[in-house]
Amino acid sequence: LRFGEIGVAARDYGAYRDLVESVFPHYGIPLFSSARTDILSRPVLALVTAALEAAAGDYRYEDMFRYLKTDLTHLSREDRDLLENYVLRWNIRGSRWTQAKAWSWHPRGYGFALEEGDRALLERLDGARRRAVAPLEGLRKNKDQTGRGQALALYTFMEEIGLPQRLEERVEALHRQGQPVLAEEYRQLWDILCGGLEQCAALLGEAPMELEEFAQ
Repeated sequence: LRFGEIGVAARDYGAYRDLVESVFPHYGIPLFSSARTDILSRPVLALVTAALEAAAGDYRYEDMFRYLKTDLTHLSREDRDLLENYVLRWNIRGSRWTQAKAWSWHPRGYGFALEEGDRALLERLDGARRRAVAPLEGLRKNKDQTGRGQALALYTFMEEIGLPQRLEERVEALHRQGQPVLAEEYRQLWDILCGGLEQCAALLGEAPMELEEFAQ
């Protein structure tokens, strides 16, 4: 039989999909995967939607770390995890993310003396939160409150965090790992995203639009 004459079916394809799409190409077996995908769950678009919601929603914990956990931002995983623990410990939200004053709450919580290691960690955490929030502030403070202005601000944000370069690196890494299907998906999602932004800018034009509405 030719590969094109063979079909593989499963009662719950979702349980096997990632495995199939990884293993088949590894053994040189061409694969067409007929399954629906929730496009917004993919890291590329999850990053964009979470960034918009974080900037529009006063930097809620859920939005901020959905954004940072896509692994497509300029924050390392180690810094992100340290930041998440600190934010949860002190219930940080809103203006605490953007305050000019350095963070000073003890990394280990109440009742501990501030030692040299704690001061170094505090400095690292404060630097991480500033790097995390700075590009988002560009979205939040965008003065062009039109559909076109919001689309342009979002593209500027993506350029600022280096998203095109990170996606290209991810695509190359996936090809090296023998996952060409997933690599092509990343490339297609970037094209879909840019095409969507161009359509937003063209169709919405100068129509008044706040960030929250644009995020929706």
